[in-house]
Amino acid sequence: MSRIFSKVSASFLMLLLALVIGTPMAQAHTAVTASQPSCRQLVVYLHGKNPVTTKCLSTTATNSSHTVSPHTSKVDCGSRDAMVIWSDANLQGWSICFVGTGFVNMTSFSVNPFWNWNDQASSYGTGCLDGIFYTNTNGWGQSQPFTMKTTGNFDGYAGHLPNDALSSIYITSDHSPNC
Repeated sequence: MSRIFSKVSASFLMLLLALVIGTPMAQAHTAVTASQPSCRQLVVYLHGKNPVTTKCLSTTATNSSHTVSPHTSKVDCGSRDAMVIWSDANLQGWSICFVGTGFVNMTSFSVNPFWNWNDQASSYGTGCLDGIFYTNTNGWGQSQPFTMKTTGNFDGYAGHLPNDALSSIYITSDHSPNC
C-alpha cells in the first residue's frame, strides 16, 4: 500500500513541478481580451513589462453594418506609428494594432468569443516599431525579425513566417513620433 502511495505522491509532485516550471512568464504581461461582441479593429497598448490595455475601434453588430466607436487616442490603428496585423493578405480584413513596446501572445486577443488572433495573421505593416514575430506562443518557434516602416504578407517566402502562423510578437523598440 505504501508503494502505491509513494508512486502517486511522486507522480503528483512531478506534475506540480512541471506546471510551475513550464508556466511561461510572458503570459503574465498579457490579458485575454474580448472587448466587444465582435471587434473588427482592436488597438493594443503595450507598456513594457506592465499589463497591456486595449480599445476596440470598430465593431460589427449582428443586425447592422459597420459602425465605428469613438476613440480619442493620438495613436491608433490609423496612425503611421502603430504596427498593424491584418487577417487577410495585402493589408486587408480585420485588424489588430500595437502601440508601444513589450511582448504579447496573439492568443490573448479575441475578435469575438469564438475567434482569437492566434494563427490568423496574413499581412502586416510595422509602423514605427522594430521587433520579432514568432510562430509559437511565448516567443518560441520560427522567428521573423521586423524593422520600422515595412509592410508585407506572411507567405513563407524570403524569411517571412507562413500564412496564418503568427502566435507571438516581441516589440523591442518604438521610434515614434519621429520615424
